[in-house]
Amino acid sequence: MQISPLFCFLLFVFTLGFLSLTLTYLFRKYKPIKFLNGHNEVTGYTFLSVSTFYSLLLGFVVYLIWNQYYTVRLNADMEGGIAKTLYRTIKFYPDKNVSDKLKTYFLVYIDNIVHEEYPEMNHGRLSPKSIKSFHALYSEIENIKPKNEYEISIATKMLDQMESLSICRGLRLTSIRSQIPGPIWLPIIFGCIFTLILAAMLKIENLSLHLIISFFLGASISMFLFILIELDQPFTGQFRLYPTELEQIFLFENWKNNSIEYSTPM
Repeated sequence: MQISPLFCFLLFVFTLGFLSLTLTYLFRKYKPIKFLNGHNEVTGYTFLSVSTFYSLLLGFVVYLIWNQYYTVRLNADMEGGIAKTLYRTIKFYPDKNVSDKLKTYFLVYIDNIVHEEYPEMNHGRLSPKSIKSFHALYSEIENIKPKNEYEISIATKMLDQMESLSICRGLRLTSIRSQIPGPIWLPIIFGCIFTLILAAMLKIENLSLHLIISFFLGASISMFLFILIELDQPFTGQFRLYPTELEQIFLFENWKNNSIEYSTPM
C-alpha cells in the first residue's frame, strides 16, 4: 500500500510540531517563568543568532538540493530524448535486416530500463540486466558493416548517439545515492534541536501563546526537512522521477520483450 505524499507531509509536520510543543511545555513546567526573568535577554539574543544562522543553512541546502533535483530531471529527460532519436536512426537504417536486429536489441534495453532499472533505483540498487543489455546494444552497433557512404554516415550517427546516451545514463546512475553528504546532516539535525530548545527557554508569560509559537516553529522547520528528505534522492520516495520519455518509445512499436542470447560480456 502506497502512502499519500500529503499524509507523509502532514505526519512529518505535526510530529515535529508537537515535539516542539511538548518540549516547551515540559520546560515551562519544571522551570517557572520567574527563573527566566534574569536570563531572557541573553536567551533572546542567542535564540535570534542560532535561528538566523540555521534558517540560512536550511535555505542554502534546500536551494542546492532543488537545483540538483532539477538537473537530474533534465538529464533524465535528455536521456529519453536521445533514446528516441537513436530509435528513429535505427529504424530507418537502409539495411532492413540490420535495422530489425538493432531495433530488437534497443527495445530490450529500453524495456530493461523501464521495468528493471528504475524499480531497482527506487531501492538504491543497479540493474545488472540493464547493464548487460546496454553493452550488447553497443556491441551490435559497433559491429555494423556498412556497404556504402550513406550507411557509413548513419552508423557513425548511431555511435555518436550511443556515446551521448552513455553519458546521460552514467549521470543518472550516479544520482541514485544521497546528494547531501553525511556530515552536512549533523548541523541540520543539531541546529533544529538547539533552535527548539532555545525557543522553549524564551520568556513568554502567556503559556498558551508560547506553546502555539513553539508548535509553528517546529512545523516550519519540519517543512524544510521534508523537502530535503524527499528530494535528496531523485529516484526514490514519493516524488521520484519516472522514465516517462523512455516509455513513449513503446508507443512507436507493438513491443513484447523477447529473450535474447547476449554474446557480449558485461
